[in-house]
Parts: sequence; structure tokens; C-alpha cells
Amino acid sequence: TAECTRWETMGNWFGVMNGDDFATFVQGLTFKSLLKLANKHLKTIKDRFRLVANGNLGFKVNDAEFDEDRRTTNLSGGEKFLVSLSLALGIADFASRNVRVESLFMDEGFGTLDDETLEDVMECLKSQQRQGKMLGIITHVDSVVNSIHQRIHVEHCPGQNGHSFITGPGVTRLPS
Repeated sequence: TAECTRWETMGNWFGVMNGDDFATFVQGLTFKSLLKLANKHLKTIKDRFRLVANGNLGFKVNDAEFDEDRRTTNLSGGEKFLVSLSLALGIADFASRNVRVESLFMDEGFGTLDDETLEDVMECLKSQQRQGKMLGIITHVDSVVNSIHQRIHVEHCPGQNGHSFITGPGVTRLPS
């Protein structure tokens, strides 16, 4: 009976014979660590939100302005951007435990933010830059473009079969 109890307990820990339950459990521990790292960044951007685990591999958003946690499907575009950014920064932190992460590339999303939140996001990104990370940002939002001193501008060339011109510091055009 003692031996059977021991194996039954281990079976409950590891789950099905192929180990899927145990793998999900371990992934859940890693995911919860990621949420902690993401929350560190989310707090500096917008202290109103906090990511909370929902099961092993899911999460909801704790919003100080709501009585219960919100699903990500119930967030505005700007709120989704903030959550995505904090998760991306958390993943970079997580990865940098083993590998130095020196660059971060972002494609849009800034247009979904109000002015105050946009300032908070830009300050967060500038702090990443002060920590030695290279930032690559693709945007059409003038206030973001104007706050970045080193930039490359891509300009559409009408009648050139989809070709564009690139201008900016250090960019030279080769003779045709």
C-alpha cells in the first residue's frame, strides 16, 4: 500500500504517461517568472495594470479601475500595446539571463496610445536605450518620430515599381 501510494503521488505530479502534464507544469513556472518580469516593466509604464496568471499558461490583466481581472480580448488597442510591450521587455530580460540582448525592434502600435501614455512608453524605451539596448522603431506617429534623433526615413517613389528611397544620417545613395 505504501509503495502504491508513493507511485500514485508521483503519477499525480507527472500526470499522463508521456509527461505532458509535468511539461505544462514546468512551463507554467517559467511563464509565471516571465509575468513577474513583464509586470516590472508594466509598472514603470502604467502602474494601473498588472498581469496575473490564469491557469498554467494563461493570464489576465488586473486593472485598478475594474473590480475583476480582465481578459486580453477585453482590452483596448492601447492597452494591448502596453501588455505586449511589457511582455516583450520581460522576454528580453528573461533571455538575457543566458544571452546578452542588445536590441529591441518595434513595429507600430504607438498610434493607439493617448499622449500621457505615449510619454510613459517613450520614457520606458529611453531607459532601455540608457541600459545599452539598441532600439529599432517603425512608426508614423510624429511625436515618436520627433523624439528620436537618429532615424532613417523611407520614402515611396511614385512610378518606380514599388521602390523606395532611404534617407537619414550616414545613408548615401549609390550612383545609378
